[in-house]
Amino acid sequence: MSTDRYTSPLSERYASKEMQYIFSQDMKFSTWRKLWIALAETEMELGLSENGKPVITQDMIDEMKEHVNDINYDVAVAREKLVRHDVMSHVYAYGQQCPKAAGIIHLGATSCYVGDNTDIIVMTEALKLVRKKLVNVKTGCFLNSSSCCSGCIYFMFGKDILVCNTEVFNQNFLTVMRNNS
Repeated sequence: MSTDRYTSPLSERYASKEMQYIFSQDMKFSTWRKLWIALAETEMELGLSENGKPVITQDMIDEMKEHVNDINYDVAVAREKLVRHDVMSHVYAYGQQCPKAAGIIHLGATSCYVGDNTDIIVMTEALKLVRKKLVNVKTGCFLNSSSCCSGCIYFMFGKDILVCNTEVFNQNFLTVMRNNS
């Protein structure tokens, strides 16, 4: 099973490799791990302690950073069959790779912490890619004619799925993206 890109009949037919990666399992679970690292760093910075002793050490965080991208899917899949919870199965799998940090991965967080924040990150990255490709298409349109050209249609059906093929939509989208970036 490929984990470096999102797979479905529609994505394989219409989405670019970049967009497939953004929605891939690798992106999702490495983002979870980056969020757990950020959480641990913040808790350490705030001085989280138990009986006067720091709960989180730099060694734990360094260990987590070493394994941010080498996701042990086999362990996570096996664990999920037991616990029936995707986040907890990945906490367990990450803990197997990071024995020093196993007790602090996801410490004080809910499943929504990684799930919701990852969704926002993925959507943001996807919109950045769409904006980049729209700017390229828009430039192509102005170079070729004053109205929508075959480049827009190619973009719409050939690489990343968009709903609209008009310059008005492109201009509005770019204005919104420019104002929100």
